[in-house]
Amino acid sequence: MNQNREKMMQVLGDYSLEYRFCHLLLFFAASDSELSTQEIMTISGYVKGMLQGLDSKADLKELILHCLEDMKNNGNVEVLKETIALFAQYLPKAKLQELA
Repeated sequence: MNQNREKMMQVLGDYSLEYRFCHLLLFFAASDSELSTQEIMTISGYVKGMLQGLDSKADLKELILHCLEDMKNNGNVEVLKETIALFAQYLPKAKLQELA
């Protein structure tokens, strides 16, 4: 694991990298006040790839549903702001461009 990733993992707090990544993608997809089944399926594909890349044991369906429920209840806007700041600080610029 590279140094930046190690540092980022230490400062994630109560929300895992998997949650933050999924929440960020879903939040941006819903920025037009709608979130279609197709958008959720597409995001699920991205999140699945990320989970595999991290060799994560997180359950994809559970993760997606957790993020959707949080967005429905309160949006978790503070976590979103924190995630954007953390990703900007710790992820390589090329990786950020892939997310855009």
